[in-house]
Amino acid sequence: MSFLVFGRRPITFITPFVLFTSFLLLLLVSISLPIIRPIYLLEISANLPDNAPKTSIATSVRFGLWGYCLGAYRFSNNKVEFVAYNLCSKPQVGYTIDPVISTILKLDPSVMDLILKALTAFLLIHPVACGLTFLTIFPTLLRVVRNTTPQFVQITTLIISIFPAILTSVVFAIDIVLVVIAKQKVWQATDGELGVHWGNAVWMSGASVVLLWAGVIGLSAVACGCCGCGWRETYEKKRSDLEQNGVELKY
Repeated sequence: MSFLVFGRRPITFITPFVLFTSFLLLLLVSISLPIIRPIYLLEISANLPDNAPKTSIATSVRFGLWGYCLGAYRFSNNKVEFVAYNLCSKPQVGYTIDPVISTILKLDPSVMDLILKALTAFLLIHPVACGLTFLTIFPTLLRVVRNTTPQFVQITTLIISIFPAILTSVVFAIDIVLVVIAKQKVWQATDGELGVHWGNAVWMSGASVVLLWAGVIGLSAVACGCCGCGWRETYEKKRSDLEQNGVELKY
């Protein structure tokens, strides 16, 4: 395996690793709640006092790309325990919230519609960015196992990588705006009885944005021959080998 290490710049290994990590994060977000229940975009929960009576009525709801899950107390064998979002809707595209849930949570249906419309936009863009990120990984792996790759391949890979970076940035911005607006609307509509909380999928998307743009920078360095990598490095090495073999070069 030594031929994979010697003669390679660190950026040769860092770039595919960064892109693959970003792909995994985007993939996890793309199959978030209710498919992967611990990963969600936002949560609306009741701000109950400590001495409030515990009931089996749902007191919180978490939203994912494909559905939602409810959190409520369960009573069994004289025990009271909080069921952590095991009551979920079926995964589907463009899902809706049962009006009964909005009534229980005392939430204005217009606020719920705003959240669901934004989630639909998020759903359409995010898997596309995940797929494009996946496509950029293979060309970067070619440089790990080969001394050189054609320059047009490097440039094409760079161009493809820009699209998921832009798309993910847009999706991350939409999600930030969504949660901020939802916080204000829900607080005003319920007089502080309900609160909106950030989901971990938001920060996973943010990390993907940083990693994707870092990958774009790495691919740019390879495509232009900067930082001692890319086609310029190969050209200089070949010229040096020819000169050492006594071949006279004309400029």
